[in-house]
Amino acid sequence: MRSMRRLTSATKLVAGQYPVFDQSLPFNNQPSSEKLDQEQKKLSDSLVVNAKLLENGGPVIVGIAGGSASGKTTLAKAIIESLGSEHVSFIGHDSYYKELTHLSIDQRAEVNFDHPSSLDTNLLVQHLFQLKKGENVQVPIYDFATHTRTANTELVTPRSIIIVDGILIFAEPQLMSLMDMKIFVDTDDDLRLIRRMKRDINERQRSVESVITQYTRTVRPMHLIYVEPSKRGADIIVPASQGIQPVALDMCVSRLREIINQHKLNKDV
Repeated sequence: MRSMRRLTSATKLVAGQYPVFDQSLPFNNQPSSEKLDQEQKKLSDSLVVNAKLLENGGPVIVGIAGGSASGKTTLAKAIIESLGSEHVSFIGHDSYYKELTHLSIDQRAEVNFDHPSSLDTNLLVQHLFQLKKGENVQVPIYDFATHTRTANTELVTPRSIIIVDGILIFAEPQLMSLMDMKIFVDTDDDLRLIRRMKRDINERQRSVESVITQYTRTVRPMHLIYVEPSKRGADIIVPASQGIQPVALDMCVSRLREIINQHKLNKDV
């Protein structure tokens, strides 16, 4: 797969390489229709998945990364809705936060949950290998209010497409080596902070003060150290400050639908 290349300032990145009309620029600075067609063709060519994998009918692993509250899960849900849940399995990296019951509540609150060491990535890698072999896995269920794993797990079965979502998945070489398509959701920092505050206050029983403290102490610094640089490893970059762009979603879904159809043919042979 081709890595992302930079475009001129007169274009915005959609799905990594496809420039679209930018209303903030003068009309004569917009990319030409011929340029758009060329870039769309290059993007389509870049979404090529390992041919041997498709011939064997094995699942294709799609990584969706991006900063906290960037819209990763929104994109994943949109892809699943478009393709059908019977064809797609979903795993969130944040289900693999390490067990912290040996720490007090106050000590758990001091843990840097935005550092790679806070996650049991080895277990996720093991589960992905199992799914690739056609085996079911039991994914941990994490309680974000208490910072502990629950006693329950979620059954995930192997399907044609396996989506893995998380802020740090592109910062982990083991995970990167397993991914056949890598998508980075790119959203402005201020919007991500607002979304994170709404989510953590409403869904995770956090106070405004605790959200701001965590953001300034660990979320933002770790984003700059690990998440933002990992964007360079993406095959596709989806700008999401104004929501998921339809052209980016359509490009991803179109390629993944081809994979599903190929899997059906392989099973019928």
